[in-house]
Amino acid sequence: PPPPPPPPPSSDAEPAPVAASGHAALFAEISKGTAITSGLRHVTKDMKTKNRPKDEPSIVPSIIPTSNKSSTTASTSNVKKDPPLFELQGTKWVIQSQEGTRMEPKTLKLSADQLSNQHVIYLYKCSHLQLQLEGKVNSIGIVDCLQTNVLFQGCISGLEICNSKRIETQVIENLPSCSIDKSHDVMLTLSEPSLQCEILTCASTGVNVTIPGLHPGDDPEEFPIPEQFISHVENYKLVIEAAKHSG
Repeated sequence: PPPPPPPPPSSDAEPAPVAASGHAALFAEISKGTAITSGLRHVTKDMKTKNRPKDEPSIVPSIIPTSNKSSTTASTSNVKKDPPLFELQGTKWVIQSQEGTRMEPKTLKLSADQLSNQHVIYLYKCSHLQLQLEGKVNSIGIVDCLQTNVLFQGCISGLEICNSKRIETQVIENLPSCSIDKSHDVMLTLSEPSLQCEILTCASTGVNVTIPGLHPGDDPEEFPIPEQFISHVENYKLVIEAAKHSG
């Protein structure tokens, strides 16, 4: 017959320790109750923040946000400006990036022998400029300009002002037409020979026209170009009138 089996292990023997899992270790700590705080370090009075001297540096370093001022300045400085020009290119006089100041505007002049009725005058990105044209030209264009004054003898084609602010123009002889587009605070001074000038405005505000007085010696009269209009249907047609403000 086979030998008898070995006797069972004694109940007094301690089982081999098994590594506790994360959850088991957590529950084991919680089960300690109030004994869980026995391992914490005691905080004395001098360690409390309210009892520290004011000039003692804080343990937690202050976080200073990084300023992007340098990057903004760099991007602004990288904006390319068009070079200043004052030259005749074929039949076009290019007057570009001519800048003065509010107290000392820049002054330019083209004499009659420098101009002809074939020339086109093109002003671009000028500011605080005073330009005088002593001869008659074909046309004048003012684009992206600020605080620019132009005194001219006359135009065969016309005057165009686009995307500009605080512009003053004065004609001495003839000006058949004037177009003002996306501009603000424009003064157009007409002469007696140019009273038949046709003025077209679009998306512009603060446009005024000055004309000579009715009789010799009378003061010039200034008239604003309407900015508001009233539209209504009359006899199956759309009728548009400038708004009139009383008072």
